[in-house]
Amino acid sequence: MRLFAVSLGSITLSLFFVLPVSAWEPENVHPWQMFHGNYNHTGYADVKGPRDGTLKWKFKAASGEEGTPPPNSVAIGTDGTIFLGSPKKVYALKPNGKVKWSKKYSSAQGPALSADGKTIYVAGNNALLALRAKNGERKWKVRMGDSTLFGPTIGPDGTIYQASWDGYLYAVSPKGKRKWRYQTAGALSYPASINENGNIFFGGGDAHAGPDSYIYSLTPKGKLRWKYDTESTRVGSPSVSPDGVLYFPSAPTLFALNPNGTLAWKMGPATSGTDEEETQSEDPGESPIGEDDEEDLDGPGDDEVPSEETPSEDEEDTGGGEETDDS
Repeated sequence: MRLFAVSLGSITLSLFFVLPVSAWEPENVHPWQMFHGNYNHTGYADVKGPRDGTLKWKFKAASGEEGTPPPNSVAIGTDGTIFLGSPKKVYALKPNGKVKWSKKYSSAQGPALSADGKTIYVAGNNALLALRAKNGERKWKVRMGDSTLFGPTIGPDGTIYQASWDGYLYAVSPKGKRKWRYQTAGALSYPASINENGNIFFGGGDAHAGPDSYIYSLTPKGKLRWKYDTESTRVGSPSVSPDGVLYFPSAPTLFALNPNGTLAWKMGPATSGTDEEETQSEDPGESPIGEDDEEDLDGPGDDEVPSEETPSEDEEDTGGGEETDDS
């Protein structure tokens, strides 16, 4: 039995499945590497849960102070260290809840831990930061065109994917170089998910920054595979099951899509849960839009990695192009 969690903002839905032993699952190098556990975003942890409801400890990290986003996720390393972003700081906590270290970074969200455990990646304001896991010192910073929420996803090859309210999904190398970006029809907030073939899936839209009713699938190089119109304002992070089916909320409906972007079923108000086939594969025709010191993620830094609007020879805008295969 496996439990999968899919969320849209503060709403979490739990799904139970009985899966074959041979079903594929991502390698979990840490107990909890990123938002919803791993790059499949299943929300599944292979551990025994608590046997009672006794509180062991709690830690106050502030919540939504002065309009800043509250903490939304943690990352847990193999040694039990817990990494947490907050409106004013990034924390590393010991397994007993005591502070190991803290650094001042504003509006930090969604720590994601590299496979080797040496780097944590956080999003905040309009940037993606890489920090040294041992002390929180900044390694590099990549700026984006607008707010970055919920934090990044780390792919199986180490690529970091971050959504932004500027409508782009960014792919950044572990060294801080932007590899490509893909422009969508609206704002982006929720983390992307990845399947066993390296294909990327993410929902568009944000209730505050701009609607987009599509869920998108890209190749590892940032080319559009397909997109599906949910006819809603925003689409949450999909959970990728071991058999490749995508489960995701698009309020007020829960969707299940096959790996090729066709509808398996949907359930919610005024739906029947049928296997109606709906998918769209055309490209929307996007074009580019024109030391414990406090870190304002809006401001530049001496070691900031350039993120110019004009792509370099190693970087690519992938907001257009032909549909690719569904492998």
